[in-house]
Amino acid sequence: MVSYNNNSYTLFVCHTCTERKGIAVKAAVTASAKEKALNAIYDSPMQILEPILVDQLEKKGGGVQLPNPNLVVRSMNRARQSVRPPNPTDLFFDIKYSFIPEVTL
Repeated sequence: MVSYNNNSYTLFVCHTCTERKGIAVKAAVTASAKEKALNAIYDSPMQILEPILVDQLEKKGGGVQLPNPNLVVRSMNRARQSVRPPNPTDLFFDIKYSFIPEVTL
């Protein structure tokens, strides 16, 4: 659209999109979940995510729009890929015991 004011024309675009409610909360939850997932690589993603979601509900109240837990779990697993050992390429491979927690040995 063009606006005329004081002998000058100004070009501007009307903003027609609706506001994406809860985008800041979703980003904060996802970032916190990824950080905690990298520090606790042997915990299940839902064990890490559940306290974060409960904390956000307590902070923001019941009207907050939380992210889809399945999508956050997927992003947590993608972040964890960098710290996992590579998959074996054949049947002759060595086990790196440093990746196995002491509790399971």
